[in-house]
Amino acid sequence: MFKKVNEAYGGHITPHMMRHFFATQGQIAGVPVEHMAAALGHSTAYMTQKYTHIKDEVASEVTDSFLRAIK
Repeated sequence: MFKKVNEAYGGHITPHMMRHFFATQGQIAGVPVEHMAAALGHSTAYMTQKYTHIKDEVASEVTDSFLRAIK
């Protein structure tokens, strides 16, 4: 799956990067940080907050590439 994503994106995406992406998208969508922490297996919300990176244009680009790759 990641081979297809990397080909569509034109870069290199790892499973760890997808965890950061998942946390960021959850924050953008308004999911409570405690829920995201549970989904990511974090014992505290502090670590989840470290995973979030709000950069709409970058997130949008990665999302579009990811969706194209899995079609």
